[in-house]
Amino acid sequence: FVPRAAQQFAAMSSAMLVSGLAAAGVLLAVRAKITSTQGPVVTGQFDAAWGISMNHVTLVLASLQTYYLPALARSRDQIQRNGHISRVLTVTALAAAAVITGVAWLKPHLIVWLYSQEFRPGAAYLRWTLLGDYLKVTSWILSIPILAAAEMKVFLAADLAAYGVFWGAAAGLTHWFPAAVGAGMAFVLMYAVH
Repeated sequence: FVPRAAQQFAAMSSAMLVSGLAAAGVLLAVRAKITSTQGPVVTGQFDAAWGISMNHVTLVLASLQTYYLPALARSRDQIQRNGHISRVLTVTALAAAAVITGVAWLKPHLIVWLYSQEFRPGAAYLRWTLLGDYLKVTSWILSIPILAAAEMKVFLAADLAAYGVFWGAAAGLTHWFPAAVGAGMAFVLMYAVH
């Protein structure tokens, strides 16, 4: 048992837990707003788009993280760290662009294949979440160095600020757009800020 390692693990785990709870809570509030203003059918269509959007990006990012985070943590100096960030950013941006373009091109068909014909209108929300996904990839690549340096307060502050933007923008945009469209736009704004 190493007390310092246990403290670092507890700090990282706590920050990730709080971040995850904030993400779930904000998404629940956004879904509640969509349901209250547009009904459960539109909420389901939004969720279909959201599910496709989150799963394809998470697949790319989670697989890359197994290399990227340890490589950054092992970096001996800023030049080596910057080299890792630059390489990963270049490769991931190209891969994300290709995957997101493919999903965008197939979006109406993907929704029908993965859900059903009734969810097809969700393709309109997918266009916003896909744009947000591209920004999410960049944001993720630039936030992993914060984790590698174990700067958990900075990580948590950035995540909570981003979720605050998502929640506030989703609520504010309902004055001009339907709630589901506003939520998609808010997702883009969230990662632009992050």
